[in-house]
Amino acid sequence: MPNAAYPHFHAHRANPARVFGRARLRVGAVLLWMTFTLPLLLMFVSLAVDLGVIQVAKTQLQTAVDSAARHAARGALDGTAITRAISAAAQNSVNGAPLALLSSDVELGRWNVNTRAFAPAVLSGGTWTMADGTKINAVRISGRLHSSRNTGIKTLFANVLSPNSTNILSTVIATGGPTGMPPSALHRFNESSGSTCADDAPNPAVQSAFVADSSKTSWTGGGLRFNSATKAVTSSGATNVTDNLASTNNFTVFGRIRPTNFTQTNASIVSIAANASTRNFTVRQQAGKLEFLMTTSTGSTSLQSATFMTGGTSVHYDFCATFDGSTLKLYTRLNSTGVSGVGTMVSTGVTGNIAGWNRTYKLVYGNEDTNDRPYIGEILHVGIYDAAMNTSQISEMFGNPEGITFYPTASSASGAGGSIITVK
Repeated sequence: MPNAAYPHFHAHRANPARVFGRARLRVGAVLLWMTFTLPLLLMFVSLAVDLGVIQVAKTQLQTAVDSAARHAARGALDGTAITRAISAAAQNSVNGAPLALLSSDVELGRWNVNTRAFAPAVLSGGTWTMADGTKINAVRISGRLHSSRNTGIKTLFANVLSPNSTNILSTVIATGGPTGMPPSALHRFNESSGSTCADDAPNPAVQSAFVADSSKTSWTGGGLRFNSATKAVTSSGATNVTDNLASTNNFTVFGRIRPTNFTQTNASIVSIAANASTRNFTVRQQAGKLEFLMTTSTGSTSLQSATFMTGGTSVHYDFCATFDGSTLKLYTRLNSTGVSGVGTMVSTGVTGNIAGWNRTYKLVYGNEDTNDRPYIGEILHVGIYDAAMNTSQISEMFGNPEGITFYPTASSASGAGGSIITVK
């Protein structure tokens, strides 16, 4: 009806039933939306949580198996590999519990540095042996999170689709050298990408090397190729390697390379050094030869190989330098079919010791740390040991366990040479 004060104004009162009906419709729409979307939201949240749990478990499992493999490699020949692996694994928590390895998760065998393949040994009468009579030098660890062991990962979303838990497997192969001798540093350069050269040595103080400029390098599926001047270097002094070698006053430096050319000189392949003239040791290419330089308490020593890079740039070349406290020897070999049983050796007497080696010098590949001695070519393997390997061990490192005849050759170093060394 018209209002007396405002004759043209009409008061309209809302219909309570209509208002209530609209509210019910809105509530119903919200409830309907939540009915369909809330399960989807919960599903995605559960899936994200599951993926996070699985990824964390994978990382923890990889770390635990790495540790187990490195410890087991030290016992590859003395019968303690399995107990070492199980003990080391149990010290690592994986998915909230210590990793429990079974003895069947630990396999002894042989790692072939040429084919980069692991051949398992055969366990018979409590003794592990290789079917072809070669020596055991590696261990393979398989870490498992599996429902059959009641260690599978229980997930939220996955259990809705399947009652089974998620299973994870991580396998690591570690080698401690041809006779179980643990390396102080071991770089296999078998990464497929990135800038990290992992140290696979079975010790707790591993030191990886990092490529300074990845645009100047490439991974070859078994090596790191330096296409132009850069370096791969540890982030700090190679104290672990230096301390280990200096404490024994012995060492072995083994490497496998494939140079791009045979004209480069003073090309530093691997060194623990501050620069081109101040070092603990350096291995460098001199055209078709190799040169090993080292510092002792009484000065410096250098030893140069004979020309052995004669097979072109498509084959590999091996070198192995040993120091037993008084004599430096440099073994070299063209790693090619048909000549694998022949190598060369030069040697020289050394005065002084290496006890005073500088702990601050970094481990550098493909150059000196000062970037003024670039090596152009591929590096496939470098192992550094705190003992002087004998010729039998060296022949194994060269991938020829049946024996290599090393022919002494003339050298620029005084006292180089000696009698023919035949390993059978």
